[in-house]
Amino acid sequence: MKSRLSVWGVVLVISATVLSGAEEPANEVSAGPAVVAAALEPVLKDLKPKVESVYSNQGKTLTLRYLPQTFKVHGVSMTGQVSAEAHDEVGPSYMGFVVTVHLQAKGEVNQLVTPQTVRRPYWSTDLDVIPLAGTDQQAYVGLSYGSRTDPKLLKELRAKLAAMKGTTGEGDLRQKSK
Repeated sequence: MKSRLSVWGVVLVISATVLSGAEEPANEVSAGPAVVAAALEPVLKDLKPKVESVYSNQGKTLTLRYLPQTFKVHGVSMTGQVSAEAHDEVGPSYMGFVVTVHLQAKGEVNQLVTPQTVRRPYWSTDLDVIPLAGTDQQAYVGLSYGSRTDPKLLKELRAKLAAMKGTTGEGDLRQKSK
């Protein structure tokens, strides 16, 4: 089930649940993505239009969208074969960004090596894994951005994400001259 809430609204709902002592279902872990959202909030709060946040996958995945756009994309298989059928995919417009945070068990290995930048026809995506302090969880993070996304904004987003890892950002989340 997808719900659309402001970043702070989600943090407040999770905080209220924790403070009230209400128990979440055993398989539902939503605090991790909210922690990342809270870390990014100082960068996101003044953006116009407002950043849209969508929780999915029983609260384990958070998507933050700023100036998103729907694209027709031809999928590419692991062998390199390009699909004849295009599908709709939401990504960042040429000036926007999309941050996807997926909660997973600490140490889980993903198909793509991290950190790295994946270049797609319409946007680029920085991929990295952030261990969540004090938990047995990690956040698999994708920062997708368009060709004209504000370099200062990208630098601030990368710095906040790198700070969660306890690094300077050099080499992590593909710190570029952008």
